[in-house]
Amino acid sequence: MPGPILIFAASRYGLRLRNVLITHAPKAPSYVGLYAKNCFEYYFRYRKMEIKVVRSVRRKRTVSARVVNDTLLVRAPMAISGEHLEKIIDSLKSRFERKKIKEELDRREDLSQIAARLNEEYFGNQLKINSVEYVSNQTSRLGCCNYRSANIRISHRVGTMPAWVRDYVLIHEMSHLIEPNHSKAFWNIVSRYRLAERARGFIMAVGL
Repeated sequence: MPGPILIFAASRYGLRLRNVLITHAPKAPSYVGLYAKNCFEYYFRYRKMEIKVVRSVRRKRTVSARVVNDTLLVRAPMAISGEHLEKIIDSLKSRFERKKIKEELDRREDLSQIAARLNEEYFGNQLKINSVEYVSNQTSRLGCCNYRSANIRISHRVGTMPAWVRDYVLIHEMSHLIEPNHSKAFWNIVSRYRLAERARGFIMAVGL
């Protein structure tokens, strides 16, 4: 049985280091290790953002921020406490970092084209998808599908995973356009994807 391995797993507040014991997937250490490498690279690419705080006696209540040349420029009232300002900056920094990751993912791959390929291969082009895109504010689940509007949203965390896991998440959400539930009929559709079981094992292995 493989021993514990250290991986980076996405969380609400960025990335955290986890000690995960792989017991159910013999090939897990290799591809989970790749996921850890991808998360590691994203983590350090987007945690380099410097912070510059400008306090003003003319500013009374609001705190504003914008990114200038990889520096987060924060403008705050002179009277605000350091502890309160620190919490606000952490929230602003996290929001800007997630936005940058989404922009990077959107440049790297077109989810609409990927979904079109999967629609043809696994659904015979029968699905009518209105839109599919990455989002950076979806922290409690990897994907969601509104079967009424046919809009699919994929968490930016999926973008750091192997392509075959991303495809599984897409197929999972696309299947909700046929079965808007998690019934046996739904899982039968999802299981058409040849790497479905392996992808579920990967997601379990990284603790998501």
